[in-house]
Amino acid sequence: MEHRTAKEDSIAATLLERVAQSGEGATPLDERLALLARLRESGMETAPAIDRFLIERIARLQDTMSMVEGQQDRLRRLIEGLAAPPYFPAIFLATTDSEQVKGAIVQSGEDRRVVQLSDGVDLEELSPGDEVFLTHERNCLIARSERESMPTGEVAVYCRSIGDGRMVLRSHDQELVVMQKQALREAGLKAGDGVRFNRSTGLALEKIEASKGEGYFLESTPSDSFQEVGGLDREIEQLKRLVTLHVFHREVAGKYRLPRKKSVLMEGPPGNGKTKVARATSNWLAGLGPTGRSRFINVKPGQLNSMWFGQTEERYREIFRVAREAAAAEPGVPVVMFWDEIDAIGGVQGRGRAAPG
Repeated sequence: MEHRTAKEDSIAATLLERVAQSGEGATPLDERLALLARLRESGMETAPAIDRFLIERIARLQDTMSMVEGQQDRLRRLIEGLAAPPYFPAIFLATTDSEQVKGAIVQSGEDRRVVQLSDGVDLEELSPGDEVFLTHERNCLIARSERESMPTGEVAVYCRSIGDGRMVLRSHDQELVVMQKQALREAGLKAGDGVRFNRSTGLALEKIEASKGEGYFLESTPSDSFQEVGGLDREIEQLKRLVTLHVFHREVAGKYRLPRKKSVLMEGPPGNGKTKVARATSNWLAGLGPTGRSRFINVKPGQLNSMWFGQTEERYREIFRVAREAAAAEPGVPVVMFWDEIDAIGGVQGRGRAAPG
């Protein structure tokens, strides 16, 4: 009896697989319906097994269909993205004031054109310098970018404003008149500030903070001392007296109206200790201050010379600016500047040294 039941179950499973077949080579529909009816008539115990089999098969098919639909949806979005026309970034410059031509003046690369505005774009929200997007035909402005995608460009020096949102910048030996972006008008520019600008659009875009000039300074206070210098005792004492006169003897300096010495010229052939004395002076001044620190700048003027008109002088001014700002930031830390090979500044072009006779 058990053997017959197992055999019957095997036959029933085979028939159910024939009923569930689909695609090419599957049993015709009428035959499958007849097999299913025969299985249901074979006994009371067979009917629940048939129902369970069909429900499980339907559930698996539904899961497979859901997975396939998800994959198709991802493929559809991918294809739509690949087939979609590109958008082009541009810079908004101004609006047209002509009755015959109305729209926005934009520039994309070196190409400047007038384009129409999309219905969703509010012209009042656009200002010169804003980055916008054009359609693939580049004939319609469809959106304003929330942020600048290419915050790059040239840096020039601010000279002055001339009204109507224009300013004068100096780049090398050229003076450029440019329009300033709305945000730049509130930056509080002063002469000498750095400004990032775009030469092709003629727009000043951003104030560039001046460099702190940390590259000019030594990493720490020089360790040299006057005890390491030999044969220059008289010169060292003169140097100390000049530096400390207004610090420790203000009454005497005021009585005789002695001006404060801001610099000392040390002259001598290479190797006689000028640099050593300058570094030792910086170390000595550090010991006089409350912080025990000093800042030392070793300047080689020959490295600052430039072929551009005014560029050499600008570099000199930059070093003095860095020194002044460093002294103002830390009043208790003295700043010493040593200009090595100072004759590189005072040389006369075209005049050479006479040969010994």
